[in-house]
Amino acid sequence: MKREYDKTYFTEEDKQNIIIKTYMPEEIEKRVAARKRIQLIRRLIEVSSLLLFILLALFVKSLEYPASIATIIMSFFLVIGEICDKNLLAKAKCEHYIEIKVLEKLELEIPAKSTIFCPVNGMIEENGYISKFYIRGEQYRDVTQETPYVKLTVWDKDLQ
Repeated sequence: MKREYDKTYFTEEDKQNIIIKTYMPEEIEKRVAARKRIQLIRRLIEVSSLLLFILLALFVKSLEYPASIATIIMSFFLVIGEICDKNLLAKAKCEHYIEIKVLEKLELEIPAKSTIFCPVNGMIEENGYISKFYIRGEQYRDVTQETPYVKLTVWDKDLQ
């Protein structure tokens, strides 16, 4: 696997050796429901805040200018949140994954708080293929000797 900035790509060797598994429909539904629950909470908070700022701008003359600016900023966050939710929901609906056993956590290439993906040496147990993989930061922190397995969701476009 190779990494360029905040994106990871499978090498040709990876594409030939990885074993793709399919999530069960119940697991996909569970992931989509969890994502939609988070989306609903975010929307409620943002719309409530937006409505509050609009009301402040209309009825409190001393706060008219700051509330108008806050309304514009909240509108921006609402649009950005919707764009991000669309991508995250699409990822939750992905049907394929690979499961790797983390053999060794590699040293982070940049400080941990500023990266999305962290390098590990991993193995696909079904065929013994060993390679360098990049996993998400929270997965990297959660990997231990007792729980060395990680599921990496695979987009169909990653395999082409």
